[in-house]
Amino acid sequence: MSTTPSRTRILASAAILLLSNVLSAAEQSVVRDTDIPIEGLALWLSAEGVVVENGEVASIRDRSGKNNDAIREKDPKIAAGNPTVVKHEQAGQPVLRFDGRFSGYEFNSIKNARTVFFVVSKHPAAFKKFAERFVLGGREKKSVDYHVGCHWTDTIIELGMFRHGKAWFNGLPIDPTLSEFSQKLAVISFVAGQDTIAEQLARDRDFTDRSWHGDIGEILIYSIPLADAERQAVEGYLLRKYAIAPFQPVAVPRESVLPGHTKPPTGETK
Repeated sequence: MSTTPSRTRILASAAILLLSNVLSAAEQSVVRDTDIPIEGLALWLSAEGVVVENGEVASIRDRSGKNNDAIREKDPKIAAGNPTVVKHEQAGQPVLRFDGRFSGYEFNSIKNARTVFFVVSKHPAAFKKFAERFVLGGREKKSVDYHVGCHWTDTIIELGMFRHGKAWFNGLPIDPTLSEFSQKLAVISFVAGQDTIAEQLARDRDFTDRSWHGDIGEILIYSIPLADAERQAVEGYLLRKYAIAPFQPVAVPRESVLPGHTKPPTGETK
């Protein structure tokens, strides 16, 4: 078998090196949120904007200027003390740490989400077959445009659900239906080819076992498709802020994410 690296791998490695060099040069400058494009910004949530009441994260202030705060949902089934705000061990920035118990925040429905950014990491214990852990959700099935993979791998978007145009992981282009979330903080970006809906954070409708399990540092949603230069400006800001050295996600074979599996794909055991 040939040991010559594939062209795809060489190009991906070159892209990582180039992005790393760009970020290293930028480390000399201050990370400024004024670098974030403002036009079309519909929602901007970060752990720095939490409001704590009676020991609970009651809300997360919207920094977009639209006053669309994410409010802790009033559901008696929601677990107390989840999430907490912690200083991330590597990034040195505050993040919301969700423990996987039922939780969730809602904000005024955004029905024209066109560009979306996550800064997230998934807890190692959450990587289970047929597990579904949501970063963004909706109140109804028709509103769940960011449905995660739920079959034999933990993909970012479920096969057949991806209507978001293009996606990037730490600034590198990916197929989100064949890419996993990461156990390390990563910046995931989507630029939609059509309007998508976002209504909930860390929750999927009324399912009590689908709340996010891991860290959420920041969420930004734009009502317009950002151009490449604008998208890269946001990605660069987030990568620098959270001290993320670019890396690629784990890619999975298409056979492992086909909908409707009732038994493991070839080579897997139950």
